[in-house]
Amino acid sequence: MSGLLCASFNFIDKTNTIAPAFGFRPMGIGNETDESYLRYASLPREIVCTENLTPWKKLLPCDSKAGLATLLAGGKLFNSMYYSLGLHFRPVPMRPDDAGWSWQLTQTLTVVFDGFVRSKLTGTNGWTLSSLFGRPLDGPCPIASRSRLYVDITDIEQAPGFSLNPAGTTVTEASGMDRKYSYVLYNLLQPSTFAQVKRLNPSVNWDADWDMQSQRPWLHVERFLTGVGLHHGGISSLLHNRHPNRSLTVHHQDTLPWFLRVYSHTLTVTTAGKANPPSYVGYRPARDRERPHQLELLLTLPPATITRVDIQFERALLTWTEYPPDANHGVHICAAVVTAVLPDSDPCTGLCSENSPVSFYRPLVRDTGHLSRLYTQTLLVSLPTPDFSMPYNVVCLTCTVVAIGFGSFHNILTRSFRTRDPAQASGIVRHLANLIRRWRGVPLL
Repeated sequence: MSGLLCASFNFIDKTNTIAPAFGFRPMGIGNETDESYLRYASLPREIVCTENLTPWKKLLPCDSKAGLATLLAGGKLFNSMYYSLGLHFRPVPMRPDDAGWSWQLTQTLTVVFDGFVRSKLTGTNGWTLSSLFGRPLDGPCPIASRSRLYVDITDIEQAPGFSLNPAGTTVTEASGMDRKYSYVLYNLLQPSTFAQVKRLNPSVNWDADWDMQSQRPWLHVERFLTGVGLHHGGISSLLHNRHPNRSLTVHHQDTLPWFLRVYSHTLTVTTAGKANPPSYVGYRPARDRERPHQLELLLTLPPATITRVDIQFERALLTWTEYPPDANHGVHICAAVVTAVLPDSDPCTGLCSENSPVSFYRPLVRDTGHLSRLYTQTLLVSLPTPDFSMPYNVVCLTCTVVAIGFGSFHNILTRSFRTRDPAQASGIVRHLANLIRRWRGVPLL
């Protein structure tokens, strides 16, 4: 996988891998309950860039030559507010009456654009497919059995002056959670989609005086470092339950590297300044250079409150060969994972719904309701680092001393000395020597 995607999966080893007890479960159809091979690992220092996107697109049937993949231009994707590449493998049966198994590959791409900033920069109220991705759609992938473009107009269709061009072939309403979701569907495999236009470029516009008020999600998570200096420190997580009258049960999973000496007795969970003991605490201490710390908590968040999780640690000293490149930059700590089943009324795009028309493409959604998994920010921890420039300074000083000493010693051993009569000196040299002697007040030559 590392060579196929130009990624750094080879850095995943036992020092950054855990076996989660809750929060994750096998995704294969045949082994939904067998968790013996379930593992979780993270590489927070690695980022997704063009060298990962290019081989990812080459796994698609039509590469980036046709279909929806033609929209995946690196310049547009990597200038967005958020982007995420996904590659999901799971075993599935070949046929219902066959015991054989095959592997199913699902590729996902998530991109978030800031429509407010874009409208301010362009001076228009709306967007087009080409303004987001840099080009319109020319057609479907010739070997695709299903190729569709959905536009979610659930909230924006009520805006004054709303218009969507060209009109979609079908408007689908999916009942998800406790609300209706409206979509405009463009079926790329239907000839009527490209009957009026050669290139599909949907555009959405609305009046300038309309301001969409979006409801904030019920669950929000923050994470940050505490403490000063390079010896002791701490990690704090803030879990916001914004629901006005319903408690939320969440699972909090944290993975900390072995060189942070975590003090488990300092774990505190408070809500509004009062203790809020977890329903379940699972802690597996780390082993030096073998495995990380694993902390799992089952928490109940009261309605309209902020719950704080704190734990203290001590920084360990590493050998000078164990520090990462640019050690003074710090070490990245992987994000914590918060898993919860949110209420049906949680503000979410219709694509999150089990009944969504695109749920066919969501293998990670199961029969557990509105299951959400939130990832916190990664942390940058500064470690006590040695003076990596000292070997360079020692080498420079040693070489200088050796060069001066050896050069002088070699000069003394190899130079031949002999006397010379000053009277045989040339006229110019003799004249200069007499000037110096006259200035010093000594007899002339």
